[in-house]
Formats: sequence, structure tokens, C-alpha cells
Amino acid sequence: MSEPEQNAVVVFLLVYSGRPDPSWPLDQSGVADVAARLADARGRALRVPAPPARLGYRGFRIENRPHVDGLPPVLLVGGGAIVEATEKGDGEAWADVARLETWLLEDARNRGHEQLLREAGAPPRPDEVRPG
Repeated sequence: MSEPEQNAVVVFLLVYSGRPDPSWPLDQSGVADVAARLADARGRALRVPAPPARLGYRGFRIENRPHVDGLPPVLLVGGGAIVEATEKGDGEAWADVARLETWLLEDARNRGHEQLLREAGAPPRPDEVRPG
């Protein structure tokens, strides 16, 4: 773990099994954006089941290491859901009406993970979706 990630809100791109997933710390603006999107999803109170486990792209894990107000210890984002996880790993799942996964996918692409996302089966950019 890099020095800046030890006391930061850290995003993990969940794509690997058996080796470390790519991760990066969020800056204050990113933390505020995540907290606002979570509050939006909670405010609409659309509860959903947590997505099933799968191989390849599984979404994102956000660890709130410095215990920033407004964020739970862990958020799991993917498959149309935002799961507020407790220390034990269970938690409530909300429909991702705030498009947090889309925001995180764009952030990951901006950080150079475009090819990895494509190879792992992540959702394409909205402008890449072609009519069936």
C-alpha cells in the first residue's frame, strides 16, 4: 500500500482474483462527490439485493480509512447497486440512482485503466453503447 493511501478514502477497481486490485486515493473533491451520490441514493430509499459474485469486473470497493463523516467504513459499488458494508461485510444495498458506478468508471478510465476495464468486461462508456 502506498503512503498516501494509508489514511485516505481509497478506491479499489475490483477486477482480479488472487492478486491485488488497482487502487487510488480520492482527493477532497472526489470524496465529496462520492458522499453526495451516496446521500442521493439513500434519499430515494430504493433498496435492492446486493449483486451476485462473479469473475472479471465486479465494480468498486471504497474504503473510508480516515472515517470521513457521511461515508460508511466500506462501500461496494457495481451491478446497479451501492452496498454500505459494515466491518463484518454485510450491509444495506441501494439502487445506484445517483450513477456512482458511472462516475467511478470514468475516474478509473481517466487514471489509465481503460484497457483493463474493457478486458475485464466492465460496462462501456455511455457514448460507446451501440444499439442492438
